[in-house]
Amino acid sequence: MAKVYGKWSVFQSLGEGGQGHTFIVRNVTDGSEGVLKRLKNAGSPERLRRFHDEAEAARMLDHPGIPRILDMNLEKEPLYIVFEYRQGRNLKALANENRGPLELLKVLVDLHAIMSHVHAKGLCHRDLKPEHVIVGEDVSISVIDFGLVYFHNGERVTMVDEAVGSYFYVAPELEDGKGIASAASDVYALGKLVYFALSGGRIFNREKHRDETYDLVRIRNDARYERISSMLDKMITADPVKRFPTANEAMHGLEDVMSYFAAVEWERTFTIKKDELVHHKDAWIPSGKGWYTNHGHQKEDWTIYGPYTVEPRMPIGLYEAIFVLRSRIDPNSVGQPVNGRAIIDAASAAGGVSGTAILASRRLSPEDLSPSQSDPAGWREHSILFFYDGQGEIEFRVRKDTQKYAKESVMVYDVTLEFLSVRVRRVSSLTPNA
Repeated sequence: MAKVYGKWSVFQSLGEGGQGHTFIVRNVTDGSEGVLKRLKNAGSPERLRRFHDEAEAARMLDHPGIPRILDMNLEKEPLYIVFEYRQGRNLKALANENRGPLELLKVLVDLHAIMSHVHAKGLCHRDLKPEHVIVGEDVSISVIDFGLVYFHNGERVTMVDEAVGSYFYVAPELEDGKGIASAASDVYALGKLVYFALSGGRIFNREKHRDETYDLVRIRNDARYERISSMLDKMITADPVKRFPTANEAMHGLEDVMSYFAAVEWERTFTIKKDELVHHKDAWIPSGKGWYTNHGHQKEDWTIYGPYTVEPRMPIGLYEAIFVLRSRIDPNSVGQPVNGRAIIDAASAAGGVSGTAILASRRLSPEDLSPSQSDPAGWREHSILFFYDGQGEIEFRVRKDTQKYAKESVMVYDVTLEFLSVRVRRVSSLTPNA
């Protein structure tokens, strides 16, 4: 016979947690369903206080993404609270469904909107993890289980030296149970959830999102994810002061990232491999960068060949290639030095011969190649737009501008041009967001 709590009949057990037992229950009067949480060890003053606080937090919060209280008994054992039942799967299941980044970012923005409401009410969840984020069939988001809720203006309800939260998601200041929880503690966990969802379910302890093993750009083979990593720098950091102060600020950052992903559909950065040494006439590509040097009256042609797009195959579409270059003049040059001229282009090798068709090119002037005022290292970005029809590989090149300029023909100069990388991204319009 099914166990009955007041007017609620147990239909299914959802398991046992640190605070109590959880069941799916049905109202014996109208057949409506709910989730009943029954407190265990009600004799513990700390657990009893925490249970009351969970009920109080649910009364304070008024957001469609947070289940409302349907019924409760806090007077005599067995003590229980009945919440709305939110059907769906949790964030862990969603992360493993190979969803597109825009859909996942929308889910994450909605999650942050819910937590913005929580923080605005002066509360801290303290136990955010994939299992506590429910995604409905309509992709609506719910945050559940406020059993470890913390009131910023109230007394601490955690037992002395009792750590709270889940191992992979808890903020460092809460690991030993002695730190003071804040909205920034939730921001740390939210950062871990952002990473978890966008990495396809990967997780790590502490702050490792920049490690090569966990690098999102490498995992997704898409340079757009650097925007995500930069944002996570302000979330998954040990110092609470260096984090976004609340979920609201993090939400605005995610919205900016989502707008960028909507405008730029794919991005990949090609860098020169450190173990490669390629020589073509007067051009070299060693140790991560390429250069050419003209000495005296040498007029030899030079070409720095960029990498090919081999894996993954780029889909058909409009692309922007952004070359990262800088030029330097030998201070010992004789005569008046100039910065030189160059051409950047994207060439198709569809016919099996490299460079059979120029898809786009741009001539760079000495002014274009002069050191950047905004970058102390002197690197400058130059872009070209091209359409890729899905046929063959693409070669990205930096070439010498062989056009003759009479006024420079007698000058003696030594110029070094360094080619660091080319970033390629698929865009949805002719004016993509930077």
